[in-house]
Amino acid sequence: MRTWQLRKADWKHLNDALRSLIKKTLYLQSPASNEYLYGSSRAGSCAIPLAAEDLDIYLIDMAFKLLTSKDQALEQIAWKVVQNIAAQRRRGETSVQDACWFLSEKEIYNRVSDHQILWSHARYASGHLDVQWAFDDDNDLRIQTEDQVLCKRHRRKIASTIHTQRHLHRDKMLHRKPDQGKVMKAVAQEKASSAFLRDGSFTTFAGWKFIHHARLNLLPLNEARRQEGTNQQCRRCHHQQETSLTWSTTA
Repeated sequence: MRTWQLRKADWKHLNDALRSLIKKTLYLQSPASNEYLYGSSRAGSCAIPLAAEDLDIYLIDMAFKLLTSKDQALEQIAWKVVQNIAAQRRRGETSVQDACWFLSEKEIYNRVSDHQILWSHARYASGHLDVQWAFDDDNDLRIQTEDQVLCKRHRRKIASTIHTQRHLHRDKMLHRKPDQGKVMKAVAQEKASSAFLRDGSFTTFAGWKFIHHARLNLLPLNEARRQEGTNQQCRRCHHQQETSLTWSTTA
């Protein structure tokens, strides 16, 4: 990923191919929220990596490490290349501030060729993930993602911090959903609620088929039907209302 051996479209195809298999493993239907698959484990989601997103994160991480390298010669070469690319885009002399503008700008129209290199890929990745590049008051490079500001002393934490921010973003999106987010808000309050995802302890096959449906309020229950006049009788035990309790005890 760090050396762009495969294009982003290839990683997206991998994500799409795996998504249906993952949902099948979790016994989830296609309407199940993708945020449940890719959110953070601390909030009760499955924390499955997204290959295309990881590609963007590692490109940003690699670019930042080159521009803040402990090897001064390597750092100077990296800045010189970025400034040259920015100069070609702006049609004139550039500074390090202009180089940061280049890495932060989502749309640049003055392309000089179709040849793409690391810095162009890092700019695209920054646009996808809303990462901004700039210099702080001490003239040190920094990037900002969501509410986190990372500078040279954080260079080893770039990838992990952006990963965490993306997970938190998906957790918030899931919790905002009126149906599928209701239970997950409560699940996120206690880490023990998701212990079964890590080791499978005390989890039966019947429970596994049930629990992911229940968490996302996707159980196919007659009692949950919103149409007036529908039959709410349990299809298994013939109780007058088919609830999650009757469904799980007869599964």
